Amino acid sequence: MPGGWPLDVALVCGLITVTVALAAKTPLLSLDVMVANWCDAHRPTAGYWLARVLNVVGQGSPLALLTLVLASWRTFRYRSVRPLLVFVVSYVMIYLFVGPVKLISDRAAPHEATLEHPEWLLSSVAGMSYPSGHVVNAVVWYTALAILLGGWLPRWLWTVLRTVPVVLVAGTTTYLGYHWLSDGLAGVLIGLLIARILLRVDWDAAPLGGRLAGSGWDRPVGLGAAVD
Repeated sequence: MPGGWPLDVALVCGLITVTVALAAKTPLLSLDVMVANWCDAHRPTAGYWLARVLNVVGQGSPLALLTLVLASWRTFRYRSVRPLLVFVVSYVMIYLFVGPVKLISDRAAPHEATLEHPEWLLSSVAGMSYPSGHVVNAVVWYTALAILLGGWLPRWLWTVLRTVPVVLVAGTTTYLGYHWLSDGLAGVLIGLLIARILLRVDWDAAPLGGRLAGSGWDRPVGLGAAVD
């Protein structure tokens, strides 16, 4: 079980702070540009391809598909809809939390050459850079996978599954110029907020209604935290 609600509030306040800092054109924008320029100047061919390979671990569609396959297998293997609920809730929360912010912020990606200041919020009506969907996907989908595998994984591997991909994706999306540094930061904040909500749910005990209970498809299957 994650810590209490104050940490959730801190994550929301952190996201608001980053967003306001960008909107107010504080030095955070200069930091974004400086990091992007450094990455462009220090990206040899080998580094580029290595980052491309590592960045694959944060691709939303493959991660969602992998989670769906695992959830479906556990659902039909144990005759319980509870694993599928993990997938559905994760999918819906990503779109509810990330989609509106992307649409409102209208931030372009670093390599948008048609704009004088692509780093600004509201710089492009088609801009979808803020926050980083890659990073949110990495945080949320690997948390969902950890929940689905929780009863089978030792705690150290459960922790690795939830942290290493996020670090790799946050670093490579910035290094490759897919996102600004602050896009990744905002993605981590939103992703952690969603992940904490997912981890707070007792998936094996959540009431699913009399019809499912009568059919036997609401049985617990060992979802949640890692084994000690």
